[in-house]
Amino acid sequence: MYELIGFIVGVQLTMMLLAALYRILDLWYRILDFWLAVAGRILLVSGAIVLIYTATGGGFQSGFFVGQVFFVIFHIAIFWLGRLQIAYMRR
Repeated sequence: MYELIGFIVGVQLTMMLLAALYRILDLWYRILDFWLAVAGRILLVSGAIVLIYTATGGGFQSGFFVGQVFFVIFHIAIFWLGRLQIAYMRR
């Protein structure tokens, strides 16, 4: 059960971290106005991930790691599958 909860939390926090990193690209035209909010969000989510890794152990930690790896692989696969579909539709 702890593995499943860790998996879900790992996916959620990795999703939040990637969204915070994408904010740099989204707000680049006005980064000087929003750099503090962007940096704060990245540090907050990264700190939560580090805290979970240091404070937990066993099944929760392994599930958390698997959730993070799963979401990164899923994110990359969806990106490239979308690119392939766009290239296929342009033919």
